[in-house]
Amino acid sequence: MSRRTGTLLIFVATLVWSVLLPYRTDQFWYDPISGSSRVQTQLFLIPVAHEVNTSDLERWIEQHEGTHKQSWKPVSMVSRSGMGTTTENNHAPELYRLRDHVDKFVRMSKDDEIADFLRTLRTGTRSEMRAAVEAALAKARTATKESVRDL
Repeated sequence: MSRRTGTLLIFVATLVWSVLLPYRTDQFWYDPISGSSRVQTQLFLIPVAHEVNTSDLERWIEQHEGTHKQSWKPVSMVSRSGMGTTTENNHAPELYRLRDHVDKFVRMSKDDEIADFLRTLRTGTRSEMRAAVEAALAKARTATKESVRDL
């Protein structure tokens, strides 16, 4: 193989690699009990950023129960390459529907309400979990509407 052929092969391989492999990947995880989230960013397959957003519900658990070990569930992954953007979505836990309101729910709920809510998330059936999350969501949204009316 001549030097020119080798150089051409390396150039073509690099071009194919740069187009097909992702240059940026963002992975999102969610804890189905606490509502905390985690994001990891990779550039050219190398992790460059890792962020954990601790929810008020996790802080409540730690304050009232001592500790909480997250059980991260993958929610989505977004990859960008020369070919475009690819998104993968996984089945999100029931609590994920409350993600934008979980802190508000904790702030406006009594300790026994939060304890019952957590008990349902930990041991309830899927329909019980869904009903508990729906009730918490309605409570948080009602508070939002009332605070807007007070302005």
